[in-house]
Amino acid sequence: MATVVLINRSYYFLILIGIQSAFAQLPHAELETSDGIDTCSVKLDTCRLKVGGHHLLKHGEKGEPGLQGLPGPIGPQGFPGPVGPPGSPGLPGSCPCKLTRKETGYESEGEIDFTTPTNDKTCNLAPDGIKSGNYTTGIPSGFFEIYCNMTTRETCIRKNKKSAPYEYNAEKGAFWLSSLGFNYRDLYELNQQQISFLQTMSGKSVRQTLKYHCLDSVPYPKNKTIPAVKLLAWNDVIIEAYPTMESPFSYSVTPETDGCVEGGTEWSSSIIEIRSTYVNRLPIRDVWIADVRGPKQKVAIENVEICFV
Repeated sequence: MATVVLINRSYYFLILIGIQSAFAQLPHAELETSDGIDTCSVKLDTCRLKVGGHHLLKHGEKGEPGLQGLPGPIGPQGFPGPVGPPGSPGLPGSCPCKLTRKETGYESEGEIDFTTPTNDKTCNLAPDGIKSGNYTTGIPSGFFEIYCNMTTRETCIRKNKKSAPYEYNAEKGAFWLSSLGFNYRDLYELNQQQISFLQTMSGKSVRQTLKYHCLDSVPYPKNKTIPAVKLLAWNDVIIEAYPTMESPFSYSVTPETDGCVEGGTEWSSSIIEIRSTYVNRLPIRDVWIADVRGPKQKVAIENVEICFV
């Protein structure tokens, strides 16, 4: 007699292969279809094997959900999306700076804008009708005060800043003032970017007036053979009191302003003037002192004005 073994429901699909042969070997076996199905297929969810009134293959209850499987591999990168709409227009490229009246005096008519909208401006770009006086202009690194000479259309820096007095003697020999702590920024109170702005906005010429404060020290060689003072220009050119084989560029000291004398026992001063059509030569960055004679000579440097046009 054939023996029928019940299979665990988790493997019941394996008996599919032998359903037809088992049915042929069991004369009293029959297949029952599920409700609503006329023809029995090989699927166990629609058919049941019945032998002698007992169901040998019966559809079981639905099992519990299994554990979540491992994540699959990352899929390929998708295609780029469509280009988005253009953004809103940006701000204008020019600096939103202005040149405005700073002081209110007898010739002032209040705050005056040179242009509307405002921009980087110097006095050579001011419209007609603007009066001479102190104004404020600016660049991204900061605003600063200028003096507009509207007669000559010059943009001037008039700080009247004076360096500390420097004492020296013959034992040290000639020297640069910077070796004693001199810093040109103390004279102009401008940074490098602001000075470059003035040079860039000017295209014709530049002039600078320095006051040489002296005690037994002279800026101009009286015998015209030995240089007493050399000036270091902004572009590293050396400027002397008279033209040389190396450079025709020189400074001048007019006799009526030359109050410095050798052997002087009291403070005096001389006016040094430098002019150039090359605007990047000024302002002066350092001073070379070559008039070294006595035991306690002293000197100080003051910026009277530097003007660009």
